[in-house]
Amino acid sequence: MSNSDFARTLAAWQRENGRRDLPWQAYSTPYERLVSEVMLQQTQVETVIPYYLRFLERFPTVEALADAPEDDLMRHWAGLGYYARARNLQRAAQDVVHLHGGRFPGTAEGLETLPGVGPSTAAAVAAFTTGEAVSPMVDGNVKRVLARIHAIRGRVGEKDFEAAVGAAARAALPGSADIAAYTQGLMDLGSLVCRKKSPACGECPVRDFCRARVLGTPEAFPQPKRPLVKTERRLLVGVPVSRAGVWLTRGTDTIWQGLWVPVVRETPLSEVNFGLSAADFGLDGSWRARSLGTMKRELTHQRLFIEAAVLECDSGDLSLKGFTAFPRDPAAWPGMPTPVRRLVMKALDGED
Repeated sequence: MSNSDFARTLAAWQRENGRRDLPWQAYSTPYERLVSEVMLQQTQVETVIPYYLRFLERFPTVEALADAPEDDLMRHWAGLGYYARARNLQRAAQDVVHLHGGRFPGTAEGLETLPGVGPSTAAAVAAFTTGEAVSPMVDGNVKRVLARIHAIRGRVGEKDFEAAVGAAARAALPGSADIAAYTQGLMDLGSLVCRKKSPACGECPVRDFCRARVLGTPEAFPQPKRPLVKTERRLLVGVPVSRAGVWLTRGTDTIWQGLWVPVVRETPLSEVNFGLSAADFGLDGSWRARSLGTMKRELTHQRLFIEAAVLECDSGDLSLKGFTAFPRDPAAWPGMPTPVRRLVMKALDGED
């Protein structure tokens, strides 16, 4: 059986049994598809859906996104992580508006000229909007499917493995009539049937093409990733609160650069504090420190150990230090990283 048979079979299955109720599937236009593809990078579908809906409600057009204040952009992205994606997405929108007259490039090659748009994202947007058959979106699910179909050995991220998977993806490309269903079918198959653990091989529409099934070891493809050695960092987070409100500033030399944060200091992992004080955050003795406890935050490449305190001073004013006072109402807060937002809410919950 040929690659073209595989592609036609998978596309037919997707039309009949694949996912058709994802919110971005209602669109065949590049703006909405680009937003979804960027959000789905490194993020699960279930997590993305509510963010996507809120994002499009606030920024319904490429012009609206291009003109959006950064605070507004980050407020609607906060919690998705990988914040450079949001900035690049806005930069791409600005290029479309200012360099392309509000019209997206009509080819994958043209889409790749936009900030933050790589080959895989560009190919997926083109497949779903113009039917251009360049390459399917090769995400983690797709890599697993193709590795099993072709019994490609190796680990995700390894050069030879990635090259082999990419070649397999391109070899099976159908024509423009099937490219959208085929691209979505690869993702749906990996999510619904060809799962990482306990794949449902008996339900697989392309099981007759699968070499890993013939070998009897589908879960051996791809090989597990090597354990990731994470960088460990220790942060002190102080939440200043006064009659004026909660004091926040834009992060500059922290991992949350560009987002709004309270006082954040990085300290050596070996440093031990026996009760935080205002001095630990560079504030004078008029500020009273009250512990908010500790928390651990796992990121893709980092492990954060956070020790936090609320810093209280009725007449405190940090405007000369570059801070801005925000109301206690969370609806009025700017975009903050999820763990920081939780700490600020905890700080206010403890008020008498």
